[in-house]
Parts: sequence; C-alpha cells; structure tokens
Amino acid sequence: MEFKKTWTETDVNALIGQSESIRLEFKSGAMFADLDKPKWVDELSKQVSAFANTEGGELILGVREEKKGNTRVAIEIDGVPTTLSRERLQQLIEGNVSPDLPSIHFQVVNLSAHADRVVFVIQVPPGNTAYQANDGRYYGRSEFEVKHLRDRDIRLRMSRGRIAQAKVYVRIKKVVLGADQDGELRAKHAD
Repeated sequence: MEFKKTWTETDVNALIGQSESIRLEFKSGAMFADLDKPKWVDELSKQVSAFANTEGGELILGVREEKKGNTRVAIEIDGVPTTLSRERLQQLIEGNVSPDLPSIHFQVVNLSAHADRVVFVIQVPPGNTAYQANDGRYYGRSEFEVKHLRDRDIRLRMSRGRIAQAKVYVRIKKVVLGADQDGELRAKHAD
C-alpha cells in the first residue's frame, strides 16, 4: 500500500465530503476532550488493529464525521488539542497494539485557523501477522465497520508470509509441431 508522504492542511480540507472506507477512518477531535483519562486509547487500538489485520489504511484524527446512509462522511475539521503531542500519541498507540507493528507512521498537520489544534494522520500498513488491540481482541475492517475477527481469520492472518512459495521451471524436451509452428514457438520462448 502506498501512502502520501507528507500531508498538508489543503489535503486535510480536501477530505470534507469524502466517505470512510475500508482504508480510511475519521475520528473527531472531540474524543480527546479528556486527555488525562484516555478512553480514546481503547478505540484507537481497535482501529489500528483492524487496519493492520486487513489492508492497511489511514486513520485521520481531528475530522468530525456524520452518518449519511450506510457510510460516514467527513463534515468538519475540528482538530485535536495541541496538548496531545505526536510522541505521546505514538507511544500510547504502539503500546496498546500487540505485537509491535513496524512501519506505522504518524504525521501532524497544523491548522491555520486553530493554532491550538492539529490533525493527526496515522498511516497503518497491512501487517504480516495478526495484531491484537489492548482489550485482547483482534479486529478487522469491512467497508463500513470495525469487527471482531473469528478464530479462522486470526489463524489465516498469523500465517501471512509463512506460506512456502516456489517458482517452477519446466523444460520441454520434445515438441512435435509443424515446421512453421516449431520455429515460431522456439523464437517466442528462446532464452
């Protein structure tokens, strides 16, 4: 999965009107109102687990969404208080997802209209095993929701990268074809 290397305020503003999907999730800055009692850590660990256990994706913190039909759509940039540092956010998320998830990337986007608020973009790559949230459960994503994974799904994810792969080369010793077909075939498949 290829992620945008650098997010700008223009990129964040372009999210307004976009729907959440299997690879995109919005969370309002309102969930960070009480930074001393981070109930939001539980929610974010579920989201990161789900992204890592599915196809990877981007979690955008500081964008308020509302339900429209079956989907949730970004409607406003409300930001996260700057009192939550990137380092603390990263430590809390990485410390609440197991095992360690390599290559998770955190970006901070400053908001010109709100000097005391920022947007965090958390880019979660697809994992190479199954990742557990801090509640001890494994999560995955569907198009419209985060859901608990069943045992068979967890086992499948844990086997990622462990399935033997091989290339098979076959050398044909004898082919009986007409002269024209034989020449064309040999020319096409010559080493």
